[in-house]
Amino acid sequence: MGDFNDWDPYAHPMRPQDGLYRVSLTMITDQSACFRYLADGGVWFDDVDADHHDTRGGHLRPTPARPDPDPGLQVGRARVLV
Repeated sequence: MGDFNDWDPYAHPMRPQDGLYRVSLTMITDQSACFRYLADGGVWFDDVDADHHDTRGGHLRPTPARPDPDPGLQVGRARVLV
């Protein structure tokens, strides 16, 4: 969860897929996202592979999505896999 969903633990729940928990989001490309993981028992932790960290958590800079047959559909958006 993070600033992109007002730190709501129910907004984007991670689901198990191939033995890993994943979530995929579409975000604005010019905005970094601050996020942390919330584990069972209320334990918070940061992703060591985040682009950078501060006192709020890890930050990711979204990368542009792959080109679509209609490039206008992807303008200003990126997919983030956490």
